[in-house]
Amino acid sequence: CWAVAPATSLVADMPPKQTAEKGGGGGAAGKALEDVAIVWFRKCLRLDDNQALVEAAKSGVKHLCPVFVIDPHFGPDYVGVNRYRFLLESLTDLDKHLRSKYKSRLLVLRGKPEELFGNLLRTGKPLLSKPPR
Repeated sequence: CWAVAPATSLVADMPPKQTAEKGGGGGAAGKALEDVAIVWFRKCLRLDDNQALVEAAKSGVKHLCPVFVIDPHFGPDYVGVNRYRFLLESLTDLDKHLRSKYKSRLLVLRGKPEELFGNLLRTGKPLLSKPPR
């Protein structure tokens, strides 16, 4: 698993991890510099010993965004149906545990990771309302 450096932007469709923000006014400039932490799940779908996830959660970011990317060459046309079904069941289970333990949802994307993360860092989409600073 990999942790992507926190981004300094607002999340478009992701509910905040914490419901109450401490401190007074200050607007967007007064917010913490690290609003978002993206944790990329690759092959390891465990939570208990996932150091990247634990560190991201402890960092105090407002939004914790776990991401899994399904490579276009991994699908029913390329692997057996049972293996693909097992992956989908595992991702569903991971999402369930992320919701209960971290109050976050797993975002599952399909495509080439280098293109998806490159686009995310350039434009902020699909997680951020604007490009990260």
